[in-house]
Amino acid sequence: MKDEAKTKKQLIEELTAVRRLIEEERRQAGEASAAWLEEKADWECQENLLREMGRLLRSCSVTHEGLAVLQLFGPRLFPDSAGAFFIRSEPGGDMEAVVAWGPDLQSETVFSREDCWALRSGRSHRVDAGPSALRCRHMKGNSVTRYLDIPVTEEGEEPYLMHIEFSGDPAVDRKVHELGALVAERMALSMSGLKLREKLRAQSIRDPLTGLFNRGYGEEALGLEIHRALRRKGPVGLVTGDLDHFEKFNHVHGYEEGNALLRELGEVIRRQVRGGDIPCRWERDAFIIILPEAPLDIARQRAERIREAIGSLVVVTGQNNRPFDAITASFGVVAYPDHGKNMDDLLRMADKAVAQAKQDGGNRVSVAGVIFPPE
Repeated sequence: MKDEAKTKKQLIEELTAVRRLIEEERRQAGEASAAWLEEKADWECQENLLREMGRLLRSCSVTHEGLAVLQLFGPRLFPDSAGAFFIRSEPGGDMEAVVAWGPDLQSETVFSREDCWALRSGRSHRVDAGPSALRCRHMKGNSVTRYLDIPVTEEGEEPYLMHIEFSGDPAVDRKVHELGALVAERMALSMSGLKLREKLRAQSIRDPLTGLFNRGYGEEALGLEIHRALRRKGPVGLVTGDLDHFEKFNHVHGYEEGNALLRELGEVIRRQVRGGDIPCRWERDAFIIILPEAPLDIARQRAERIREAIGSLVVVTGQNNRPFDAITASFGVVAYPDHGKNMDDLLRMADKAVAQAKQDGGNRVSVAGVIFPPE
């Protein structure tokens, strides 16, 4: 009886142990399933964010819009990390952080390409916490932060760099590395495409010789500004002008020297206009400047300032490098709605004003029947 009772007791203990083992396995399986579901949900969330980010990047038309998209999505894609996206400010120049997020970024925001191991090697560079002989010089001197630098370089393109600082959790680190590479490549492709689009647009609206806007863009812009002024019941100033005796200059010195003079003229005009003005080369040595929301008197003052700047030009020509006689220009100034209700009327009045200025000796500003002699 005792043996039988002992056997029953052992059997109960064994069954209890088996039950506990099964419950533990179920618990572990449940935890693993919950962790897998949580990880799956994280990836689904990241995929949705990447998809939305990609959709917005494809809708961008200029680079600053693309950078604004990354500024929006960076903190959401890397919520526990600080980070930045670097581009070169100019060919051969320093790397500059154009987007940054997270608290207490440990990287400098401007640094030389030589200060980054990833850019020098062309490969991702990861640094764990603690002193490291391979810690990039762009990290702040006392920083022991773990970080990952991901370079993206294309042949003939300036490099981009994705910089991400992270906590040290192995699971998080792996996600940061994989996700960082995806975001870096997507941003680099977007930036390259947007820069190319901006370059092509600039070529289509700029005069290649002077750097001013071309006539096609000027006509479109003037029509648009007149439409805006009509809606707002405001003015639009218009300055037209051309060089005095430019044909004589070309005849004496040749077309190459004439083109050099026009390039210099474009530079002078760009320096004298305000940010919102629209300077255009109209034809040969003729140009116009559209001044949104500028009344007639402001347009006249702008014309005078440009006339004086052109008169100060020192043009050296010929094999003896002798300065040419003073370069001067004549100007016509009109304004909407005072001198016309549409583009054709304004341009016709402005041309008459230029012709009047030249008839009265040149190097002066004529405003719709009123001539202001040089001071």
